[in-house]
Order: sequence, then C-alpha cells, then structure tokens
Amino acid sequence: MWKVFLAFVSHRLVLFIAALFMINQSLNGEKDSTPFRLHPFPILMQEFFSKVNADTEVSRLLRLSDQRIGAMLKHTPDPVPLLVQWTSNFFRMQPLHALLIVSNIIFMLFLWELFQLLNRFVTPDVAASGTLLAVLLPTSYELSLGSSFVTVCYLTMLIIRHALDNQWLIAGLGAAVLSAFDPIVVGLLPLVLSIFWYFQRHFFAAQIIKRACFFFLPLFCMILWRFDLYRDIPLLVQQSAIVHVYHAALQHQAGISLLNASLGQTLTIILLLVGGIIAFVVNFAFVHKIIPLYFLFALLAFSPYGEVASRASLAVACLQGISSVATRPILRLLVLLMLIFGVIEVVAAFR
Repeated sequence: MWKVFLAFVSHRLVLFIAALFMINQSLNGEKDSTPFRLHPFPILMQEFFSKVNADTEVSRLLRLSDQRIGAMLKHTPDPVPLLVQWTSNFFRMQPLHALLIVSNIIFMLFLWELFQLLNRFVTPDVAASGTLLAVLLPTSYELSLGSSFVTVCYLTMLIIRHALDNQWLIAGLGAAVLSAFDPIVVGLLPLVLSIFWYFQRHFFAAQIIKRACFFFLPLFCMILWRFDLYRDIPLLVQQSAIVHVYHAALQHQAGISLLNASLGQTLTIILLLVGGIIAFVVNFAFVHKIIPLYFLFALLAFSPYGEVASRASLAVACLQGISSVATRPILRLLVLLMLIFGVIEVVAAFR
C-alpha cells in the first residue's frame, strides 16, 4: 500500500508542476512578449490559489466553512466544511489551504478503503495495482482541489467494504452520514441488500434481524430527518447519464450524444466498462463479480451526463479487472497514458 501513497504524492506533484507551468505561461502572455520568463514562486502560488478559489464547488465549501456550526449543518450535513473550519482554526491557516489538506486526507482514506475492498476480491499485488490506477485516473485530481464528492467516494467504499466484512453497524453509520448529504445512498441499497442476503441467509433469524437493525435503523432515521433531499430523486435519475443515453438511443442519436461528449469522458466510461466486465469474468464469488459493475451503474444512474468524468472515481473499483489481467508492460503503458491524459486535463484547467 505504501507504493500507492508514493504514487499519489508523485502524481499530484507532477500535476502541480504542470499547473504552475501553465500559470507561468499565461502570465508571460499577458505581461510581456518574452518567449519564456520564470515568475517568482509566490506569484505563481497566488495565481494557483486564485484559480482554485474560482471553482464553484470550492467557493461553496469555503462559504459554508465560514459559518457557525448550526447554520452550516442547516444548509448541509456534509462533514467537509466542518472539518475545514476545525483545521483552519486549529492550525491558524487560511480556509482554502485547510480545504486542500482536508480533501487530500479524505482522498487518501478513500484509497485505503478501496485497497481494502479490492483485497477481498484479488491478491494484494493486484489490489494495489488497481488502486494505483485509481490514483492516476485523469480526472481524479479534481478531488484533491477541494471537493465534497471525495467524501461520497470514501463513504461508499467504507459502506461496501464493511458490509463484506459483516460489520453492519459501521456500514450503517457510514450510510447514515452519506444519506445526510447525498441521495446516491439510495442507489447503493440494492447492492447492500444483495450482500446482506448473500452472507446472512444461513444465520438464525434473531441474528439477521439484529444486523439488519444495525444497518437500516440509523440509515432510515437519517433519511427521515433529511427527507427533503429525497423528494427530487426521480428528477435526479431522469437527468442522469444512463437515462440521457437511453433517450438518445430511442431517438437514434446515441452516436451523436457520444460524439458531443468530451473525449476524456468517453474514454473514461469505456475504460471503466471494460474493467468492470473483466472483473465480472475473473472474480470468483458472485457478489465480488457484481460489485465493480454496480459501482459503474450507480455512477451513471446518479450523475448528470456532463459530470460523469468528474465523478468517475466512484467507479474506480472497475479498474481491478484491468489490473487482474494486464501484463506488466501493458500496465506500465496504461499508467503512462493515464499520466499524460491527467497532465492534459490540468493544462486545460489552468490555461
């Protein structure tokens, strides 16, 4: 697992250098005609933070973190603004810096849960390779620049991993926290029910009821408290990527829809779909077969068509299929390609 964290640090460092290079080039283009002039590092960092702060999601989280806890929880029970506020106050740093630290810590926790989940399917080496590919996913850098969706990814992996480990109280508490600010937990329920029945069907009824209460009681209590969040689920699903493609197919415009999508999004969906299919074939237990593909289904069913690439980290368990069958040279080539596409994404974002 230490290789994964080393790859995470190295990958983000490369992307950070690419971002500073593009910022430097944009400053050169604005102020002088010199082909290349290296601006002082403080100026580059100031421009970097300015561009990050201009993001809509980052601005929303920073506004929330500046409020009192009661007002913050009234708007959203998302734990990220609260953690940003605590980190900023404890270390006496700017909220934006605290947000970047919190986002990256949660992302590393997400990688740990992902590795632990994949380790239930395959060998530790293959699980580490699959987690490494998740780090290098071209759009995964967005989760490191201040995002609440990184918490969704982390809690999703935590719920499913602890469900597989028969730790239903922890899974239920994780589902309750997730249900407080993101309705995607409803999309996970069929998978959780399948896992529950797969492992609990041979136990006594009293044990089944107790474990069901551990999971579903905190979840349903939170859904009742946040019921207003779940009134728009039909509309959310109607605007999802999978419904968009379905309606386009009925109108014989599916090809046009794919052509209008960004190349990165199309390649990401293809990569995840291929990995999920391979995982379904090579994994031994049936429940292990369906988990990666179900993550992809949840991504497409609860994400708008234009945001699939940005939210693709939710389905990175599909990459376990590719890591299971890829030889070392092919895996290295894929790592190189994903790194190149990641740099291209950052260059486009900070241009």
